[in-house]
Amino acid sequence: MTEPLLSIQNLRLTAQTDRGTASILRGIDLTVERGRILGIVGESGSGKSSLVSTIMGLLSPGLNAEGSVKLDGVDLLTLGSSKMQALRGNKIAMIFQDPMTALNPVFRVGTQLVDVVRNRYPGVSREEAVKRASDALVKVGLSDPERRMKDYPGQLSGGMRQRVMIAMALLCQPDILIADEPTTALDATIEAQIIDLLRRLRNEFSGSIIFISHNLGTVLQLCDEVAVMYGGHLVELGAVRDVLAQPLHPYSRALIGCEIDDQPLDVPLAFIPGKVPETVDNPPGCIFAPRCNYAAEVCTRVMPPLRAFEGQLAACARLEDIT
Repeated sequence: MTEPLLSIQNLRLTAQTDRGTASILRGIDLTVERGRILGIVGESGSGKSSLVSTIMGLLSPGLNAEGSVKLDGVDLLTLGSSKMQALRGNKIAMIFQDPMTALNPVFRVGTQLVDVVRNRYPGVSREEAVKRASDALVKVGLSDPERRMKDYPGQLSGGMRQRVMIAMALLCQPDILIADEPTTALDATIEAQIIDLLRRLRNEFSGSIIFISHNLGTVLQLCDEVAVMYGGHLVELGAVRDVLAQPLHPYSRALIGCEIDDQPLDVPLAFIPGKVPETVDNPPGCIFAPRCNYAAEVCTRVMPPLRAFEGQLAACARLEDIT
């Protein structure tokens, strides 16, 4: 059996604070198969961005990662900063939420794109690098690429900057492309254009993609599998159509219930009562129990592990009772 491209085992991310140990990721087990798109969903504070930052090796000082994150069999957590830096833009690349903070404002767009090409392919001539950069801008839907290559990031709209970021990632030809809520900073019209672009590019991209989003409809359109995170835990995992059509975990059900609301206009919008637990909270039982409509005495004892049930994986002690 072929090994997954990315394998994450018992990944924990902690930090020491004046209130005690903050547990940001609490034992994540996850794989990403070659050529597949994995969606990651969950409320703000569930650990999605912390997970991909750990994969990228972009952790702030004071954060401690334990476990393993293996890319093609190499544990990224054991690599030094120089080796990890060599992998970024080569085997792994990322599209950030806000392109204005990811692009250097003092260099022209063309300079930054050409640098990406020549860093990824050192033997390429400058003329060839310019051509590849220009072709990439056309591919992501930017007209007049010669003009855009001469622009500075501040001269572009938010949607244009995000397209430049996508072009930059595609020029790297990475094994893993991470898109961390790439449409968050955009208005609804531009967001729809970027999603359509990603949908079209998925057929041309040969690597695997990790796509983080709050929009479950977008995840359904783009992804093959979906992972649901809550409070630093992975609570459900499975084929995207199975999870979104028949969610097993109570949190997945509540999350989808808030997204898909077909009640009459005079009925209040669905919501999940309570709040996402703080990172310093370490309850003895299921971390979702305080907000769960199905919580019972068994849920106060121990955080249940992911287990197979009806073709999916879910971390709930009462799956047989609530399905």
